[in-house]
Amino acid sequence: EHLDEYFAACDRLLVPGGRMALQAITMNDAHFDYYVRAVDFIQKYVFPGSCLLSVRAMRKTLLRTSLSIESCLDIGQHYPPTLQAWRRNVEANRVEIRALGYGGRFERLWDYYLAYCEAGFAERFISDIQVLLTKSVRS
Repeated sequence: EHLDEYFAACDRLLVPGGRMALQAITMNDAHFDYYVRAVDFIQKYVFPGSCLLSVRAMRKTLLRTSLSIESCLDIGQHYPPTLQAWRRNVEANRVEIRALGYGGRFERLWDYYLAYCEAGFAERFISDIQVLLTKSVRS
């Protein structure tokens, strides 16, 4: 919804030749059009109002700016083991989490969220990218 505004602001704020690093969780391009018209578990319960990026949508939006992609690195393959480690850490610290007043529904929500994300990354339905953008010197 706000992708054009976001990249227009980045374009406006960077000096000609300026560079910008961006890391984003992305949705598979093939499923993005459906995704933006629906509300999934994460958008409803974890990050209300959030929306993942797709590489195709980002490229399309960047055509309306003086920004170009200098490099794009997909690091999504590292997320399944990371999410497994986070789940193990949560499990190992259940007593401390409950002592803070969290339990029951909160624990189930986060356990499901971490497992949901792990599966999404493992199946390459979602990924994570690190992008280096450069503003044209002719801006």
